[in-house]
Amino acid sequence: MTDFVTTTMTIWKNTYEIVCGTCSCSIYRLSDKAAIGRVAKEMFYFKSEDEKNAGILDFYNREKDYLERKEQRRQERLQYNKENKRKTPAQYIKEALQKKFPWVKFSCRYKTFSMGNDVTVSWKGWPLKAEVEPIVNSYEYWYFDGMTDMYEIYEKRSHPDEQLAKYTWCEREYDVEETKKWISDLGYTAEWLLEDVKDIYEYDKTGCIARRISWKLDELSENKWENWSQEVSRKNEEIWHICARYIINDIYYAKKHNEENH
Repeated sequence: MTDFVTTTMTIWKNTYEIVCGTCSCSIYRLSDKAAIGRVAKEMFYFKSEDEKNAGILDFYNREKDYLERKEQRRQERLQYNKENKRKTPAQYIKEALQKKFPWVKFSCRYKTFSMGNDVTVSWKGWPLKAEVEPIVNSYEYWYFDGMTDMYEIYEKRSHPDEQLAKYTWCEREYDVEETKKWISDLGYTAEWLLEDVKDIYEYDKTGCIARRISWKLDELSENKWENWSQEVSRKNEEIWHICARYIINDIYYAKKHNEENH
């Protein structure tokens, strides 16, 4: 059975694991994925201790040189962007959102990939996606046309090309306390709504609660007949979806799961 000796070394901010046997040496970067099946950054054979040390030193010098050049390029890019005031689409989107909703903390993540880029916007609680998406989507430079089953580029956008992204996404994390307040403001309680649907099949409980909330929201906002507004309708639809999912998933199924486990 071959005995392996494991040691570690640090190059810049990276830590490497050195695994040496009787005649071979493998070097792994510890921040790489799981040890099972991982690929060594360097692997070589040696005949003596001096040859092993020389191989490790050679890897150290090459890796150090690579990391130094990588950091230098990064600093050059940062300096160029600073001097030319170059910003990513995510920064333009965040500025627009902060201007509209100054009290909200938005996270705008920018990512590039082969043949494109995207921006993911996330936040918690108010405002609703129905209010944020129109602003975020105005920074998208193409759209999917269901009639042709193809993506088409917008002919005119209200923002310059350098501010646009290929895809934009909105991820709203719902606020439990805010959801409870919405239900309370409607004059309901979660318990009463659940009692009202206790004899309805599992798969339709969410839909029944959602419909009841939607009717009440439309009534309170006077969003019917000649006063109907698509914007108000989208907001109401999002609210009743959030409330219904909260009541069923966070209360009904959570309580049922606890009862089954006890």
